[in-house]
Amino acid sequence: MDLFDFNGNAEVAKPLAERMRANNLNDFIGQKHIVAEGSLLRRAIALDRLGSCIFYGPPGTGKTTLANIIAQTTHGEFIKLNAVQAGVADVKKAVQEAENNLKMYGKRTYLMLDECHRFNKTQSDSLLPAIEQGTIIFIGSTTENPYASMTPAIVSRCRVFEFRRLSPQDIMGAMQKALADKRKGLGMYDVTVDGDALNHIAQTAGGDLRSAYNALELAVLTTPPEEGGHIHVALADAEQSIQKKRSRITRTIITTIFRRSANRSAAAILTPHFTTPCASFRAGATPCSSPAGWQFTPPRTSAWQTRAPCRWRLPLCTYSKKRARPRG
Repeated sequence: MDLFDFNGNAEVAKPLAERMRANNLNDFIGQKHIVAEGSLLRRAIALDRLGSCIFYGPPGTGKTTLANIIAQTTHGEFIKLNAVQAGVADVKKAVQEAENNLKMYGKRTYLMLDECHRFNKTQSDSLLPAIEQGTIIFIGSTTENPYASMTPAIVSRCRVFEFRRLSPQDIMGAMQKALADKRKGLGMYDVTVDGDALNHIAQTAGGDLRSAYNALELAVLTTPPEEGGHIHVALADAEQSIQKKRSRITRTIITTIFRRSANRSAAAILTPHFTTPCASFRAGATPCSSPAGWQFTPPRTSAWQTRAPCRWRLPLCTYSKKRARPRG
């Protein structure tokens, strides 16, 4: 506890999503395919025999929360770094601390690296010997596909656990628990949230529990109270608290499109990601009657080569191509 925070102001200032993080596997929400009773990951955590691993999945699905649970469950030391802020010096310091813990106290050291896909090759290489020799247990957390965004040498030494988007039922249950929790949640308020309002937030969040928590907290704190101080959150309040997410065209999707055969339509690939035709879509696209509204026609000659991954932005899309240099 901080000596200067005897009133607990820092805890109150935290957003609802941070306050409602699970502290044990029994309270962990979703991801039953990897943390269910009898699963490999759950047994490894319970026996404190977890090896180096990478948690990969969309934001708001519990990657950091599970890493924190591992930190509280295991009997080893736990070091947490963020790849955005940490450098080679921070990694070497953590490795040296892990070596001291292992030699002097016989304790294993877990290194939790958030946003690990942002580590460059130099930073990754400084970590490889420690992972290979078992000096540290590496736990990486990333929203990007590690097979495409991380150093292959790191990935080959880790087990990848893929996190899936939470179901609306899981998000509904989490929000109802937050409304009833008087210590960490919104139970200290005299509030009633309509069922259709909760359902709208759960459906619009798109499997992101953090987004649902933020929308629920915003709706409760900004809805004017009625006479007597009671807060009633209706569907209209929920609709203003969360916006429908824009579909994200990932590098994997673009690369997949360009690797298809020349005559195959990309409508089946783009349909789940486009709700309206993109007026600026170039690269030989012509209007068609497909659900996506466009049909992709790659260049027919080998004199052109695509540069993938390229950048797609909605509602504007850009496509880059260049002349291939003749071999020899």
